[in-house]
Amino acid sequence: MSVEEQSDSRPEPPGMVLVLDDDDLMRGAMRRILEARGHTVATAETAADAIEFCEASNAAGVAGWISLVIADVGAAGAEFGTRVASARPGLTVVYVSRISRPVAENRGLISAGDMFVAKPFSAAALDAAVRAALNR
Repeated sequence: MSVEEQSDSRPEPPGMVLVLDDDDLMRGAMRRILEARGHTVATAETAADAIEFCEASNAAGVAGWISLVIADVGAAGAEFGTRVASARPGLTVVYVSRISRPVAENRGLISAGDMFVAKPFSAAALDAAVRAALNR
């Protein structure tokens, strides 16, 4: 099988990835990385905007279309995962942060079982985390 055939047979990424980050440059970079890999991406600057987006899509009957949330730990805050689970049960959140995982856990910003990618990250690392989360 040729490389072109392999890339053409690659399955379409399901649904939408919602990116939450209060840094315009990081939010834009994550959007470009994910779109280059075939994902549909929506963005939010605040946790409130992200939760509102989840609730609005749920009310509109397209809740299944949002497949994943990528959230900066600082922008998300400690209660974000609980609020997302309330708005969209079963929706996976991948956290990203410039602070280390142990520090984020000690501050109660993430839990031991949460998916986490340390900033700065490569496009490949972000893509790997997204694929792992979608395959959960």
